[in-house]
Amino acid sequence: MHIITRCEEMKIWSLRKNKTPMLHYFLFAYWFILLVWQNLGAGGSANRGGMDVVIKCGLLVMLMIYYFMHATGIRRDILLMCMLLVGVYAIVKIEGGLDLSKILYYFFPFLFVLLIFGVGWKFELNKRQLVHLCNMLIVVVSYIAVYALIFCTDQFANAFSIDNAYGNELKSFLMSSHEYGMYLVFGIMAIILCMEFDPEGTKNRRFWYFLALILFSVNLILTFSRTSILSLAVLLIFYVLIFAKKRLRNWFLILAGIAVLMVLVIPSLRNFFWEIVMKENNDAGRDALIDFGMAFYRDGSVSQKLFGWDYAPIKAYLASSRGLGSFHNAYVQQIVANGLLGVFIMIMYSVVTLYDIFRTIKTKKEGSHLSKFFISFAASAVVFMTFNTAALFASAIDSYFMTLFTVVVPKYVNQSIRAGTFDVPIKNRETRPNVRRVYR
Repeated sequence: MHIITRCEEMKIWSLRKNKTPMLHYFLFAYWFILLVWQNLGAGGSANRGGMDVVIKCGLLVMLMIYYFMHATGIRRDILLMCMLLVGVYAIVKIEGGLDLSKILYYFFPFLFVLLIFGVGWKFELNKRQLVHLCNMLIVVVSYIAVYALIFCTDQFANAFSIDNAYGNELKSFLMSSHEYGMYLVFGIMAIILCMEFDPEGTKNRRFWYFLALILFSVNLILTFSRTSILSLAVLLIFYVLIFAKKRLRNWFLILAGIAVLMVLVIPSLRNFFWEIVMKENNDAGRDALIDFGMAFYRDGSVSQKLFGWDYAPIKAYLASSRGLGSFHNAYVQQIVANGLLGVFIMIMYSVVTLYDIFRTIKTKKEGSHLSKFFISFAASAVVFMTFNTAALFASAIDSYFMTLFTVVVPKYVNQSIRAGTFDVPIKNRETRPNVRRVYR
């Protein structure tokens, strides 16, 4: 028996060793630059125009350059799958003509999947990078929340005196309260994560973390976004039951019980929660939208059922007939626009993410318990997609943001944990050859 080494079978070439110390900055920069442009530079959705598409394409090119510069190789299976899907969708969608906006809408998911799972399949995020990423998110969301506190003071002052939540939703300078609610939920996640995994660094920032936690929670309630509030509730339930220590679990159950009791016993709180925050369980026409979307899908041809309709006329019809731009359900929107194949791909990579999480948990390596926390991320994403249009791997700003924190970050952190580099600073890592042993 002798030992030989050979490169991984599923890659095309090797450019350089897998060192990505700036990865978290580039991933965060895509969202941050788009956030600044869409909400400050563009001056609102009406002024975005084609420049919005150009900026998204430019940011995608930025990610592609970084990924290819730091790649250890491309997985052939992912590359071939993405090439096949791009070819099929190009043939199917070319009939109605393809402009830059359509190209971005339909092909961004495939390019993004290729980058994350094909080019950056060996990328890692260690503990230091993860904490930096979370702190950057906390700072940005804090700015948005403080802006709301300063320039939307009437919504805070009149919170208990309004008669209807519709039209009074808090959204700071963002385009919608749903988008704001998502950022607040993941901001709260980031605070919890930093306090759990950076206890030494947290000592000096504990006061600011608690202050941000209170600020985010108050802002979240005033968004009157039931989707975001439900998503946070699901997150906390999974976090407490699966991840949290027994003492924290008991405290959470006690405080949650007290809060529920107060809402039930105090009439003003009960009315505020049910009539304003929960909007008296008014579905705002979502059921009718879902029925319309599924009826539209069922009336399509075999090709349209497999690959979806041209979404532009559907969006125009929704805008003219209902004054809306979407179905308020990511699964319905995906099946109408991208067909069964699009929904299958989205669900497949959700399953891949969960499999990756459980595989890491089983290793019992240093930091593997963090993967349990990522289960709550995935559960939160399911809630968002059920009641909102943010979809995994889509090009919209909220979709990218959700994909980043529910798919990309867990994948690269899990990779680091399994490689044994999660608690090791990047500059001290030993270069590990990307080889495996074969016995003959």
